Amino acid sequence: MKNKSELKSAEWFFNTGNYIHAKDIYSKLLNGSKLFEEKRDYKNKIKDCSENHKKVLRLSAGEAFFPVYDEATGESAVLTLRITDSPKSITKVLDIENVKKCVFSFLDKYLYDEVKNIMVFDWGDFKNLKAEIKEIPHTNKEFEKFIMNIDGKSYELAAAVALISKMLNVKISSKYIFSGIVNFESYNLKIFEVDKVEEKLSAIKIERPDTEKFFTPGKSKDKILDSTTDFTKLIEIIYSNFNNIKDIILSDSSINKLTLNVSEIMSEDNKEYTLFKFGHGSIKDDEGTQINELYKFFKNNFNSSKKFSRGFVIDGLLINYLTPMLISIKEITNHISDFAAVYKSPDKDNFKKAIVIRSSNNANSTRKEGDIFYYQEKIK
Repeated sequence: MKNKSELKSAEWFFNTGNYIHAKDIYSKLLNGSKLFEEKRDYKNKIKDCSENHKKVLRLSAGEAFFPVYDEATGESAVLTLRITDSPKSITKVLDIENVKKCVFSFLDKYLYDEVKNIMVFDWGDFKNLKAEIKEIPHTNKEFEKFIMNIDGKSYELAAAVALISKMLNVKISSKYIFSGIVNFESYNLKIFEVDKVEEKLSAIKIERPDTEKFFTPGKSKDKILDSTTDFTKLIEIIYSNFNNIKDIILSDSSINKLTLNVSEIMSEDNKEYTLFKFGHGSIKDDEGTQINELYKFFKNNFNSSKKFSRGFVIDGLLINYLTPMLISIKEITNHISDFAAVYKSPDKDNFKKAIVIRSSNNANSTRKEGDIFYYQEKIK
């Protein structure tokens, strides 16, 4: 009876992807067996466990490991999350709408902060990507039943790093595992704690003994646990060359880009101001996309940037009425310390013409609404 119970347990672990745990049980059964046929079957099972485990460790771009704990059975497992545009019907599809929103906001801010003159507003086809729990080798009904019982949002951190992996076409190391909830707050992507960290850590130690980092905000004295809540720090550990993201994104034709170059200008009367110059790339004006995305940029960045602490000129917008409309938004008007102007042709010699469309509400404004002045970009 003992062998039957252990065999049933080994089969359950095997069928849910816990190959190392299953292998240990089959090895014990092999050592205790005296029958030739049983020994042969156990050896075959041990071989299958080893081969399937190797297959599971082969991550493709857009895949990441995350641990789960089933409170109903008290069992833990390490699963693979896959980002795809065509999820399979045999597995569980996960809700990542919040994750995509957070990741796109994170990348927008990262590019603006680190590259200075690049801002991507439209992530194109990436907005349609979905996430699923990747099937294990020889997926069966038992595995399907097990993953369907998984609840909660602890997979979101794995989904966030897997989404970036898919976008950059760069694989994540199989020695990294993720568990956490993500949200974009105060201009930063934050990672929040999840339950059952110790139970998940136990599953990792059994199923992924080569793990170097278990990224989760949970508390533990274990050395493999990285409890950072800062997504930027985490992502720079995972992708050692993440600073090359600008080159990767700019070379990707599937992303519709609206770029922003921030530079200094000198007026004809020798006063320094800031120039926000937009380049449109392939972004379209249909259905108000450009208006909505520009609005989000100004709303999220105006009150957090030193670039807005003096007079500025906006240049390069496609729609003539768009700039005045933006300057009427309170997130902008409340933070104009001097004035806001727009480029207005024609040019004068090497100078461009600008007209002030909004002045600050205090007495410090050097130019008033309707004033016209000439400027040129400063040579670096």
